Amino acid sequence: MKLAALQATFHRVLRGDDAVEAGAAALGCDPRRLAIYRDFVRGHVQTALDKNFVVTRELLAPVWPALSDAYFRDVPPGHWELNAAAESFPAWLETQVGRHEGLLPFHVDLASFEWEEFAAYAHPAEMPAHPTAPAPNPTAAVLQLAHPVAGFVKAWNAGRREPPPAPLATPQLTFLFRHPRTGRVMYQVATDDLLFALKVAAEGLDPVAAAASIGQPAEAALRAMAFAADVGLIVVAPG
Repeated sequence: MKLAALQATFHRVLRGDDAVEAGAAALGCDPRRLAIYRDFVRGHVQTALDKNFVVTRELLAPVWPALSDAYFRDVPPGHWELNAAAESFPAWLETQVGRHEGLLPFHVDLASFEWEEFAAYAHPAEMPAHPTAPAPNPTAAVLQLAHPVAGFVKAWNAGRREPPPAPLATPQLTFLFRHPRTGRVMYQVATDDLLFALKVAAEGLDPVAAAASIGQPAEAALRAMAFAADVGLIVVAPG
């Protein structure tokens, strides 16, 4: 068997398009050994999904096995890093709305949020060791979500099980990032203060002068900078 045909046969067996016995016969190998490999790859993807989408999985428990199977068939893993197998799940999940009972656009937003939590945790960027001026947190990502996911997740983590919220009148911006001092993954809904502090840090502005230019008092600018530094959205010198 030529390499291309061998790879195609493996692919069909791993996806479940061909039975293990048929694939083993074509490859000339022991079906039990091929089944072990198939189960290993399938389990790898299932583990990545279960670990990275904990809340989404619980909310969609009745259809989660079907979703996991369909995702595995549609989006085969293509990266050596185990968690990378789950990266495409939020975008794929969006294509499944209307195909699975109980799957809502809210769940797509929630899955996007949960993936960005992992992405912030695993972000390779290092924090500035000795910042001489406020700087944006290099692990920060911003999501524009149609539903109030941050509030839902906060309630969930506090033990409150609330129904999926309705869409917002205006999409909500949410920052997710790794805290520069504690290393914990944080999330904050964007506010005027946080947006102001991030702009000041990103553009190297003087906060007092920037506040004056928009008719705000110096005290408000300094409070905004202190709050952004405390939550970890910007990185400042210690002390």
